[in-house]
Amino acid sequence: MKKHFTIAIIAVSISACTSTLKDINSGLSTVNSTLNGQSTSQSNNYATPTQAQQQKIQSSLAYKVQDNDINNAVTEASPIISEFIGMNSCITGYNGSMLNRYAAPGKLFPNNNYTGAPAPQMRYHNKAACVSLLRIQGWEMPTKNALRFEVSYISDASGEVVKANNEVVKQPSGEWLFTR
Repeated sequence: MKKHFTIAIIAVSISACTSTLKDINSGLSTVNSTLNGQSTSQSNNYATPTQAQQQKIQSSLAYKVQDNDINNAVTEASPIISEFIGMNSCITGYNGSMLNRYAAPGKLFPNNNYTGAPAPQMRYHNKAACVSLLRIQGWEMPTKNALRFEVSYISDASGEVVKANNEVVKQPSGEWLFTR
């Protein structure tokens, strides 16, 4: 009898522990999912742009200059330029490797010590947020298949401004890719 009673107590204890462990596991799973979302964002070195930030990039690329050759090249290259500026403005650290999808042959954006992202250069900017595009200016075509331009980024939180010089080159395939 004592043996059956001990087994019954163990069975009830295991059942109670199993229920408790399931609750704990469920709670930890929720916490883990939340932390994974945060660490993915941080390990990817990337914030999420707002709708207004995305629209500002599109409207800036729609601006026309006096030179029709430049306007035609900008229209052709604007999908890549838009994606690049949008992604670069949301890099929160020094890993620029996600920009390599926009890199011309021979160009490599490093996975450490990338200093081309504006947010890390801004001392008072909230590093969990994207910076906004202030303007794209200084369009020039040094050759028929290359565009150079300056991008000014601004922190909505601090007002700091960082400028970057960029160049895209039209590849033999017709695709425009970044050389700087």
